[in-house]
Amino acid sequence: MNNELELLRRRWEREKAARRQAEEIAEEKSRDLYLKSLELEKALAEESRLKDELEQLALTDPLTGLNNRRSFDIAAHQLVRVAIRLRRPLSLLMLDIDFFKKVNDTYGHAAGDTVLEKIAQVCRQYVRSMDLPARLGGEEFCLLFPETGVNDARLLAERLRLAVSAVEFQANDQIFSVTVSIGIAECSGEEDSLEMILERSDQALYKAKQTGRNCSVIWAAE
Repeated sequence: MNNELELLRRRWEREKAARRQAEEIAEEKSRDLYLKSLELEKALAEESRLKDELEQLALTDPLTGLNNRRSFDIAAHQLVRVAIRLRRPLSLLMLDIDFFKKVNDTYGHAAGDTVLEKIAQVCRQYVRSMDLPARLGGEEFCLLFPETGVNDARLLAERLRLAVSAVEFQANDQIFSVTVSIGIAECSGEEDSLEMILERSDQALYKAKQTGRNCSVIWAAE
């Protein structure tokens, strides 16, 4: 009888030890799974962040932080379609830095980059949340203003032009400033398109350059 009890006790002890070991193993595996899930969650969050950054870089001019040509085209087409459908005013400014090549040649490309960054900052001061500022490339900027007629756009262009000319830059122990020429066009009918408005503003910009630069010109059919 005593031997049987002893055998049962030992068997119970072995089973108890086996259960404890199984629980410890399960707890350890559970802890490992939890840690791995945290690592996976962190990795996924990092991947998502990097994806967002890449998407932002794909739509943003890296120097100025403004919309690049790709993102401008996407958003501007939509804004023009809405303006035409609802018969609402919409105007576009095409802005070009006068003699920008001379700035780079005289003061260096770092100074030229500073000029571009500063002009982008000035542009931001004159746009609302609904507006669309962009750097199209080189020294050319574009600002699209929904709910804005061409006369109000001209006022904005002049304020912007004067604000740019008032900025002083320093490079190579020299102080200098820059001016801009601006072409203005508006969405004027159901037959219009973004490409047509861009072409008109570009023609107006060319006329501003011919007129002597440092001015704004509204496109007019010839």
